[in-house]
Amino acid sequence: RGLGLKLLAFDRLFTDYAYLRNRVILKQIGLKLDSRPDDYQRCHNEVKGLVQRILEKWGPVIEYEEHTMVGLSDRLALFQNADVYLGTSVRTGVDMLPFEYLLARRNPAGCIVMSEFSACSRLLHGALRVNPFKTSALAATIEEALSMSLAERTARCSRDLETIERSPVLDWAARILHDVEVAHKDVSEPLTKYGGGFGTRVLTSFGPQLRKQ
Repeated sequence: RGLGLKLLAFDRLFTDYAYLRNRVILKQIGLKLDSRPDDYQRCHNEVKGLVQRILEKWGPVIEYEEHTMVGLSDRLALFQNADVYLGTSVRTGVDMLPFEYLLARRNPAGCIVMSEFSACSRLLHGALRVNPFKTSALAATIEEALSMSLAERTARCSRDLETIERSPVLDWAARILHDVEVAHKDVSEPLTKYGGGFGTRVLTSFGPQLRKQ
């Protein structure tokens, strides 16, 4: 769900913004999944490798744990002590965690950094939206969230809390379905994708406009 991209951006944060070194800690809890064990083990090894590399480079700036589940009381306790909620998923529907963070961290208000590939970014207008594949931009957005004034954080939080309280679930579903309809493309167009890891994304389209020279 974009954890590797989050770690890469966190590493870049200390390179680009030296004043944040020894001032910021990433608290990350991963979930152990029984389904698709091969995928889980591959992701686990990749994430642990990134975490170890960052710890060796910058010191104790990450606290990483894995659990089979995290209860509501534990989540709320964590959110109450988090200045920024960092969501970097590359593909997800309506995730309730950002909404829990809003309610838990409303006084004083925190700040949400949300992937533009998450359905929540369509609903939370006070969040800072970002493309998690753009490492430098994500690091810059994290820095913006960390340095944001209390007045702006409070205004953004109030805007989203109002949206949550006034928007029934059916309205949220309608917005998401509208986005899917707008994003729809001609499926008959040949499409080729190449992946090269967390830092690489290439999408090549071979449409009727392509001509041999």
